[in-house]
Amino acid sequence: MADQPLDFGTAKACIRRSRMIVSTDSGPRHVAAALGKPLVTLFGPMLPVWSENPTQQAVNMVLDLDCIGCRKRVCPFGHHRCMRDLTVDMVYAEVVGLLEVPCEAASG
Repeated sequence: MADQPLDFGTAKACIRRSRMIVSTDSGPRHVAAALGKPLVTLFGPMLPVWSENPTQQAVNMVLDLDCIGCRKRVCPFGHHRCMRDLTVDMVYAEVVGLLEVPCEAASG
């Protein structure tokens, strides 16, 4: 049962209760944007320009690689660096940056 994905209503409820979201360019990202949640999006083979989003507090993480923007699900070069090279430390730094903004505003 733990291997089953959340149904849409449950996923939406979880996102609504979240303080922020880290996601790929997928459905949860767009739900979070619609709900006005701060958002860190991990872009790999897709470029952010192809799925712009009106979220005010958002960071689009995309690496500067020659192959960025191939739009392929399976890496044609076999390395998938566009996603593998987005490190936990890089993502964590962006999450902390987004979480500090509301905290500072609330304490001022």
